[in-house]
Amino acid sequence: AAIAPIGLLCELGRTDEALTRCERLTAAAPGNPDIRFNTGLVHEARGDLVSALACYDVALERDPRHRPSLLNRGLALTRLGRREEAYANNGAAAAAFPDLADSHYNLAEVALALVREAKVRHVGTINLATGYRHERIEPLYRSAAVTVQADQQQPGLRE
Repeated sequence: AAIAPIGLLCELGRTDEALTRCERLTAAAPGNPDIRFNTGLVHEARGDLVSALACYDVALERDPRHRPSLLNRGLALTRLGRREEAYANNGAAAAAFPDLADSHYNLAEVALALVREAKVRHVGTINLATGYRHERIEPLYRSAAVTVQADQQQPGLRE
């Protein structure tokens, strides 16, 4: 209940007040991963992705299966341009939460970005959650596979 107003404060642009509230909550319950996660959200609202990432990392130290922190960590890494790390993070999220569409969507999205950057060269490397079906995700998986197949036909690319 004490965490709920933090999101509202951020929506109102009162991120300084939200951060102060998070700091008080953290002091009262330093081991609570939800508070660390919400502090990360405040940092994101302030445009500070590095601090947000640090908060998600602390939340995951407290609870390695803290789903929102794992998902937002991957998004923050992607936004920071650290796509290989995001790919590993999102793969772990998809493995830990195989029935959660967002974990697969985030994995597919960063995999497609890596394919487009020519950092992943074949479908086997992408290894995208075979057998998982969801209408938001399948188009990304297919797009990644088509991009990879086109790249494989170019001379000089290694697998």
